[in-house]
Amino acid sequence: MKIKTPTFRTEDAERKYWATHPAADFIDALPAVEIEIVAPRRKREQLALPANDLDAIKKLAKRKGLPYQQLMRAWLQERLKNELSVR
Repeated sequence: MKIKTPTFRTEDAERKYWATHPAADFIDALPAVEIEIVAPRRKREQLALPANDLDAIKKLAKRKGLPYQQLMRAWLQERLKNELSVR
């Protein structure tokens, strides 16, 4: 059964309504949309590290149950995000 989504005069009225009515009841009233999910492009890059650093990274990754490349990628992404947010 299609239920029409109500209109609201205020955000507070809408907030109170949705707090007591499941949104799932209105799924059929929503228009169908088509989306395309595109994975981010990846490029390979070689990086020379001191052997003892790479050994330490591999040990940490093993402790965490991750492939060492995945751990390194996560660290790089985290640092990049932090550096970009500082500006």
